[in-house]
Amino acid sequence: MSQIPLACLNRVKRTKVNGAWSARSSPLTHQIVEAIVDRSGSMGVLWTSTSQGMDNFLHSQRRIARKKKIKTLFSLTTFDDTAETYYEKVDLATFNLPLLDADKQKMFYPRGMTLLRDTLMRRLCAASRARKELLASMTPAERADAHVGGLILINTDGQDNQSRLFTADNIDEKV
Repeated sequence: MSQIPLACLNRVKRTKVNGAWSARSSPLTHQIVEAIVDRSGSMGVLWTSTSQGMDNFLHSQRRIARKKKIKTLFSLTTFDDTAETYYEKVDLATFNLPLLDADKQKMFYPRGMTLLRDTLMRRLCAASRARKELLASMTPAERADAHVGGLILINTDGQDNQSRLFTADNIDEKV
């Protein structure tokens, strides 16, 4: 079992300066949100808080998007031995909340092993494609004024025991 080191944090655009997070140079107009949730057996004690937490997270993101007028596209992938994407680039403004209990049971109930690195890399690539597609769908004038941000939420205990395709260094490079 290996854990992903957080060396990629050095490459994130926002940093702390004198104890405070640096501000963006211009406000976001669009945001791509990728939620990646571990549903492996080791997450058993956390599954109730994970499903409730996802509702809270989505409500919070919707509230922020509406307040700041940010078009937000949301994707949700859960993983154990396999990864399943339940929602792909849905507009958070029109997304039905809260998630239905039956859907949460199917999406988040713990089982299987942990395919963390492979799932994370695939979803980072999907977020990158979503950004390119979003920009390509805009007129040149819209593109000139667009500020597209990304938010990756990873809910895991960090114990990958199933990934075969990607390493922590691959993920660090991608971020």
